[in-house]
Amino acid sequence: MTISLYTLDKEGVYDLVFLGILITVGGLFYRNNDILSICIVLIALSISLELLWLLREHEAFRWLTYLLAIAICYWLRESLLTRYVIAIILIELGAYIYYLSFEYARIPGTDWFLMSTCLGLVYRRLFFMRDVYLSPLFKHLSDTQLDFKLYKIFGYGLILNGLMVIEYTARHALGISIQIVYDSHPYIIRLLTALVLFYIINFSSEDVYKRYF
Repeated sequence: MTISLYTLDKEGVYDLVFLGILITVGGLFYRNNDILSICIVLIALSISLELLWLLREHEAFRWLTYLLAIAICYWLRESLLTRYVIAIILIELGAYIYYLSFEYARIPGTDWFLMSTCLGLVYRRLFFMRDVYLSPLFKHLSDTQLDFKLYKIFGYGLILNGLMVIEYTARHALGISIQIVYDSHPYIIRLLTALVLFYIINFSSEDVYKRYF
């Protein structure tokens, strides 16, 4: 938590610290397939977000986001949160059409938050079904309390990123002066990522205790 707050204005540094901790824990507990697979999933997420962040300025990124969002919502259509994501997609599309119609000077980059929302939906499902999806790669996987905790955290992050799209639209398209989510977003995201690390380290510590004590 201290590292999370200290590096609040140093996004790149915190990302490296987050990634480094995951790699370290995964390396130390490589014999525990549950811990190792969870770390690998989170490392894959971190790397994919970094790569997507580099592409966000390209116009093609917006259309890639829309296509992926539709595909993901169709794939996970039975999830209750998918309905929330569909609403966010419609708001995002409606706002984009509005900006084009009125030749808005600088269209807000809310497609990034839509992409993050959809990825949250995917990884949320992955943690819910990790023991099934990753069983071809890892033996003796089990459904753990850590999976459930990460599942909930990704749900909170998903909702938060969706609220960013809603607030951006309210501010730019409707002219409503509001920045509650915008101002609190970095703090809440850091809190959620710090919780991810805390739960992983705590779960790993319990594994050590069970093995040696």
